[in-house]
Amino acid sequence: MDELLAGLDRLIAKKRDLKQAAMQQLLTGQTRLPGFQGEWESRPLASVVADLEAGVSVNSVAGGGHHSLGEPGILKTSCVANGVFDPKEFKLIDQREVGRARLSPRQNTLIISRMNTPNLVGEVGFVGQDYPYLFLPDRLWMTRFRSDSGLWPKWLAHQMSNPITQAAIKDLASGTSGSMKNIAKNKLLALTLDFPPSGEQEAISAVLSDMDAELTALAARRDKTRALKQGMMQELLTGRTRLV
Repeated sequence: MDELLAGLDRLIAKKRDLKQAAMQQLLTGQTRLPGFQGEWESRPLASVVADLEAGVSVNSVAGGGHHSLGEPGILKTSCVANGVFDPKEFKLIDQREVGRARLSPRQNTLIISRMNTPNLVGEVGFVGQDYPYLFLPDRLWMTRFRSDSGLWPKWLAHQMSNPITQAAIKDLASGTSGSMKNIAKNKLLALTLDFPPSGEQEAISAVLSDMDAELTALAARRDKTRALKQGMMQELLTGRTRLV
């Protein structure tokens, strides 16, 4: 079991490195997918993002929640990382504060951490569906895209989470505290990115999303294997189950 887990860890690390290399090639235009050519256009983020809307911070209670029960939750800043939005990263809202929460994640938007530690400020996550019972705190932004932008939002999530762009975003952050940094809206909207045509954005996004799906499946397999090992240890190391 240990050898299997170690092998899965090595495979995940290899696939992650391959994805980083693919991002470096595809998101900079160094490598073009078949059927695409021509120059990319350098323009500010404001050319596709009409506004960045922040939520409202409310008091929360410890523990998770079940959206099927309609219990509203406030997102943690840890809900976004590496272009991925994790809706499980939230706390239940204190019932006395529910009326103050006002901004829910919407499909095909990006959530951006505008205030966080120096290593995590500027993290981005793509939202694939509506989450009407979750709400953003004031430390998170949600994008409102221009209707005529021709943007493929998931491509932008990949682009804004690649190491080169992340370094540029983090350089925009300021703050007197060494443990907490903040990004000004006007500075982020002025950030210049290289935009391929919409069709190429979609194609690049599909390639990188397939790699993300493979990594997610491998991580799930590793977690399942680790849980199985824990169960085996519980049985074998207590004598409840004896080997033949």
